Amino acid sequence: AFEPTTMSCRISRSYNPSQWEQWWADNILRLSTERRAGWGEGCRIMQRDLEKSQQWLTLARKWDLGHRHPENYSIMSYHVFTHECSDSKSDTLRVPIEPLVGFLRHPLAVCVTNEWATILSTEYILPMRESEVMPAPLPPYASRYLFDLGASLWSANTQGGSSLKWLVQ
Repeated sequence: AFEPTTMSCRISRSYNPSQWEQWWADNILRLSTERRAGWGEGCRIMQRDLEKSQQWLTLARKWDLGHRHPENYSIMSYHVFTHECSDSKSDTLRVPIEPLVGFLRHPLAVCVTNEWATILSTEYILPMRESEVMPAPLPPYASRYLFDLGASLWSANTQGGSSLKWLVQ
């Protein structure tokens, strides 16, 4: 987390796709337009990359327990936040985020398993915490925004899913 300061500061952010995500970005057009490939080929690739998916899920479990540094940035994409101040102090923080691969949801969903529990699971998500991107705690009068992630209900465990309660917790 960034250290609080009274100096004039700014925060910049850059996004760095993982090697795995970059491969998908470079090949998605081919996978989605070639007749012989289609998503059958995309699923075969996700099945081939099962070890990467397992490493992602292991990191997500560690993340939930407070671990902050992925061992493998070839799998996880990340943001780099730089906190620069007028007194020449600079802090840099690397914050992992889910790679955009496969079906853009749980890495085992659809291609490895069609179970609703996996398809609707949030265990693969690495939510950023305020302390990772803010230079100091927000004052009580500051605005905070909560965006609906598309959930149909607050906490019901139904096929439509529920994400708002999970997001707030």
